[in-house]
Amino acid sequence: MYGHTHHRKQRYRRKDCQRQFVSRNDHWIDERTRTYIEQLLRERISLRAICRAMQVSMTWLMNFAASIWEQTPADLGVNYELLDNLTEEELRGVELELDEMWSLWSGNKISGGSG
Repeated sequence: MYGHTHHRKQRYRRKDCQRQFVSRNDHWIDERTRTYIEQLLRERISLRAICRAMQVSMTWLMNFAASIWEQTPADLGVNYELLDNLTEEELRGVELELDEMWSLWSGNKISGGSG
């Protein structure tokens, strides 16, 4: 035995590798909750908010998010054939949308209200 966790569960230590563990650890996230968390990540909800709302640890969420992000294609699923077939006017519309998105990502603050 090696003391207790901050949740008052008995902690043990393995003799061969000295790693600590908790017996009968029932921390598991069901598939429905995982799917919902994946949707929240897509909506760009803050990680802390997801942890609070879904009652998961930040460590678990970061590992789960990393596994999701690894599956994301490098080109983000862009259809280059579709882009090649757009008219000049349609391309300008796409360029404006991307420019607006970039201004939000680059940290520019949108003015509104007192500040």
